Amino acid sequence: MAIIKAISGGALYISDIINYVTREEKDAVLKGINCNEESAFDEMIATKLLYNKLDGRQYKHFILSFPPDDNITADQCNEIAEEIIKRCPMFKGFEILLAGHQDKEHQHTHIIVNSVNAENGKKFRYSKAEFAEMKNIC
Repeated sequence: MAIIKAISGGALYISDIINYVTREEKDAVLKGINCNEESAFDEMIATKLLYNKLDGRQYKHFILSFPPDDNITADQCNEIAEEIIKRCPMFKGFEILLAGHQDKEHQHTHIIVNSVNAENGKKFRYSKAEFAEMKNIC
């Protein structure tokens, strides 16, 4: 059974987390939602500049993980992550980078959410109930 968790702390800048999840040695399979995976960082920064929101939290990081015996590919993991995101209204309008990795004994996808909504400029927030719903969908 897959699990999803929210990661707290970590890198201060969105460039740090994007550089981490896209490192060449991770052999990541990338997918962009509301952005192009190749230019996700530039697009996310452009959104922050557009709404003058360069301070505070820069991103939210989730990880979707599968047990080793599921024999799932990075592409499949990203597809499942994308389906979860589509079903959760809290992600509407946000630029998201998916990075599927198998650098551990299990397949997992990093979900990096820009903190600023590209459609309305609002900051990304979610409640415990919305996160519980995300876990239920998972």
